[in-house]
Amino acid sequence: MVYLKLSYPAVRRRVGNLLNRGVTMKKGQTFRQLYDERCILYGKYADIVIDETGLSIRQTAEEILSAVGRGDLV
Repeated sequence: MVYLKLSYPAVRRRVGNLLNRGVTMKKGQTFRQLYDERCILYGKYADIVIDETGLSIRQTAEEILSAVGRGDLV
């Protein structure tokens, strides 16, 4: 599993309208709480973590291919 790590503000911008995206949250849960909860899980179960901060789509893809090719594991 590859975890594409990104800051909360960047994820929030990408997700846009939560209802249109079909984001499921617990009653009363904020998107920030959901983000924090999932970051812990993604980090725990990821085989590879790619920090996307400041990377273009192409650079992210290159990082993934490089990590998989090297057999990097967290």
